[in-house]
Amino acid sequence: MSKINSNLKIIVGLGKTGVSCVRYLAKQGFNLAVVDSRMDPPGLAELRQNFPDIKVYLGGFDEEVLSKADELIISPGVALSEPAIAACLKRGIEVVGDIELFARATKIPI
Repeated sequence: MSKINSNLKIIVGLGKTGVSCVRYLAKQGFNLAVVDSRMDPPGLAELRQNFPDIKVYLGGFDEEVLSKADELIISPGVALSEPAIAACLKRGIEVVGDIELFARATKIPI
């Protein structure tokens, strides 16, 4: 499987962390999608209300969907050992957490 979209960032997990990452990245103008293993994650209503154009994939971590990303932003509750995530790592897709994402944005030493 090859990447289809350039600059596609997929947020994995739609709890508080996932929603905050969506807010931040949407303001930056990135092409986004969200994946959650749950059918009704806690941030779903907020996401659909505030970001209706962002694609949402629920009910599992689909390797085919995840492999289209240039970068995955993983919520703290999602294990890197999850098979679809591990497959993306093996393919060389960058996988980061929220702390890394926001650390990149700061202009002061951390």
